[in-house]
Amino acid sequence: MAVSGIVGDGLVGLGGYPLVLAAGAATAGASLLLSLLVPEPPRAVGAAPRGLWAAAREPHLFALWVAGLLFATAISAYFILLKTFVEHHPIGKIGDFFGVYAVVASALRVGLGSLPERLGPKRVAAFAMTAVACGLFLLASADARWHLFLAGGLAGAGHGYTFPILLGLVVTRARATERGAALTLFTALFDGGTVVGGFVFGWLAEHAGYPPMFATAGVLALVGLVLLLALDRRHGREAGPRRPGGPVPDERPG
Repeated sequence: MAVSGIVGDGLVGLGGYPLVLAAGAATAGASLLLSLLVPEPPRAVGAAPRGLWAAAREPHLFALWVAGLLFATAISAYFILLKTFVEHHPIGKIGDFFGVYAVVASALRVGLGSLPERLGPKRVAAFAMTAVACGLFLLASADARWHLFLAGGLAGAGHGYTFPILLGLVVTRARATERGAALTLFTALFDGGTVVGGFVFGWLAEHAGYPPMFATAGVLALVGLVLLLALDRRHGREAGPRRPGGPVPDERPG
């Protein structure tokens, strides 16, 4: 992500968006070829899978579906509309934001990847989703290039933790025989949030302007955090790995 934001700006100048899209298609094709080399994992043993709809109705996963959808919708504001924002407000380049974004996200995952295990995943998720909201609020008032750098750092720190934490909770809470269905649903909700956010935030940017649009996205990230904490208190706790078909273990202190 860090490299593509910078390279993309250069490719636009060399050949326009057709060259950017061709480069994206080439890298996607390369990732497809590499994925064919990944061996299939052994199938889980236990009760027969009940299907995608059964995984969607699991009470201890409901908070994760809601939080994931709202978080994905919120971050679509800068994934989809930051390019047009810097075109209308020439305070920097899109690579300024996403370069710092990716570096910070990667550095935190590599250097402090064990922090959620030490402090508790939901505690770190609370920090992370708040950081994303702060990055969006900063974009709403950005009028200098360093604002893009700082907003990218905040959003990168938030995304660097939020996505793997929510994904990890889905993995540990889902039944072993339905883990694939749960992961499919979780990633589908992220894609769905991007689709919804593209329409909603595009409309807001056109009719209300970019500052209200980014501010609305920041509020949505905070709403996702509040609902994660509130719904998870009611429907389930942070859980360790569960046996196929077994009960969800209680959360350990801290």
